[in-house]
Amino acid sequence: MGIGIASMILLWTLGETLWWWYLWSRSTKSVTDTQSPWKNAVVFLTGISNYASEDLAPEQRDFLQELGDQIDVDLIVSAPFPYDNSTAREFARLQIWQHFGDRELPLWLISLYNFWQTVLVTCLEKTYGNTIARCISNRLGAAASLDSNLWLICGSIGAGLALAAAPKLQEELQVNPIVIAYGGVFKASAGFDAVERFYHLTGSQDSWAKLGKFIFPGRWFPTGALARAIRDHRAILQSTGNHQHLEYLSDRRSMISNLSDRTLTLNTITQLSIWQEKGIKK
Repeated sequence: MGIGIASMILLWTLGETLWWWYLWSRSTKSVTDTQSPWKNAVVFLTGISNYASEDLAPEQRDFLQELGDQIDVDLIVSAPFPYDNSTAREFARLQIWQHFGDRELPLWLISLYNFWQTVLVTCLEKTYGNTIARCISNRLGAAASLDSNLWLICGSIGAGLALAAAPKLQEELQVNPIVIAYGGVFKASAGFDAVERFYHLTGSQDSWAKLGKFIFPGRWFPTGALARAIRDHRAILQSTGNHQHLEYLSDRRSMISNLSDRTLTLNTITQLSIWQEKGIKK
C-alpha cells in the first residue's frame, strides 16, 4: 500500500513537472519583456520551490534587493524562473497540493520538484538547457555590445540549470556567463566550457552540496569540461560560513560571526574579484 502511494506521488509530481515545462517552454516562443540593451545583467536562477508561485520567497527578494544596493549593474531579473506570471497562474489551476492544508508547500513536495528538475537537467541536458537559455535570453533582450557581462546567481539545482543553459546563452547572447552558485548541485556538465567563471559557494554544514560529488561521480574525472575549468582556474570553490543547505539566504544568526546567513552569503558574493575585474562599482 505504502509503495503504491509513493509511486503515485512520484508519477504525479513528474507529470506536474513535465506539464510545467511545457507551459513555460511554450511561452518562450515570444519575448516576455522588452528591456533596453544591457551591458551588465544579473539573472537569479534558484532551485525550484513551487511551480505555482508568482513571486520569490521573502528571503530571496531581500537578498536581491540588498545585492542591487551593493553592486551597480544595468539589470537584475528578480522573478521566479521561468520569469512570467502566466505560467504560474495556468499551472496553479491544476495543482492539487494547494488545496490541502496550508498555502505553503511541504518540504517533501519541494524536494520532489527539485528531484525531477535534477533528473531533467541530467538526462536531457541539451534539450532542457536550450529551453532555459531561450527563456533567459527572451527576458533579457539584446546585449548592448560584445563585451557585455551576464551573471547567473543560483542556488541548489539552479547551478545545474545554469550550466545546462550556458552553451546556448553563449551562442545567442555572445557572452560567456559568470555563474555564482550557493549550495550548488550539478554534474560535470559540458556547460563548464561555456562559462567565464564558476564560483561554487558552500556552507560547512551543507551536506547536499557535498553529496553532489557522489551523486555525480563524473565530477571526480580528470578529463572533461569541469576538469578543464578547474585547471584554468575558472571553477572556484569558496566557503560562505557554517550554514546548511536551506540557510544561505536566511536570517539565522551565525554563532561564529553573529552575522545572518544571508549577510555572509551576500558578503562572499560581493567580495568576489570578478566584479572589480569587470569594472562594476560597489
